[in-house]
Amino acid sequence: MSALRLDANDRRSTVWIKIKAHLTAELDLLRRKNDNDYDAVVTAELRGNIARIKALLAAGGEANEPEEVL
Repeated sequence: MSALRLDANDRRSTVWIKIKAHLTAELDLLRRKNDNDYDAVVTAELRGNIARIKALLAAGGEANEPEEVL
């Protein structure tokens, strides 16, 4: 399965900007929760969710393709 990659136009879209803001807020919340003392199962679930969100955010990473200069 290939990784999801957004092009420069996708990354500038209103939808991606909203999705990225939502995912970033969710990632922050999960990281703060992960700082608490939970059992191994809950900690693994939190870390799995963190990894999934980071993978989604990576789709819009600047390293994917250079931004077009207008």
